[in-house]
Amino acid sequence: MKLFVVVAFVAFASVLANDVSFAYKCVTNGGTEKNCTATGTDDATAKGNAFCHSPVNKPDNGYSDYGCGACSATNTDCLNCTVTDATTVCNNYHAPTFAFQCYEGGNKTDCGAAEAIACFGPAKTYKGNDITLTNGGCGTCATAAA
Repeated sequence: MKLFVVVAFVAFASVLANDVSFAYKCVTNGGTEKNCTATGTDDATAKGNAFCHSPVNKPDNGYSDYGCGACSATNTDCLNCTVTDATTVCNNYHAPTFAFQCYEGGNKTDCGAAEAIACFGPAKTYKGNDITLTNGGCGTCATAAA
């Protein structure tokens, strides 16, 4: 039994000693770069194990993590990218977006996705007759008045 343990340990140590590393970069939360490392039994395998991950760019995505390594196989809100070289980042940061509604002419209307929720409507003191401004809607007064 002792001989088996020693042989197994030596075999395991020799496998670890043969692993090579591939250094690469990924974007992390907030858009900063992070140094990452993937390993493999040779250079090609190590490079083939190099992945970055980020959220799928869709409105209201509850997943928000960026970083080194692949997504879990069951996370459909996460996106993998394959690293092509040591210096090119493959997972670019994008600000989260939100789908929202605003009132337009007294009715809710879908505004689509945006990084910030913005609705406008007439001020109580508005005396003009611009129907776009009096109805209100998605966006800002400045954009609607332009």
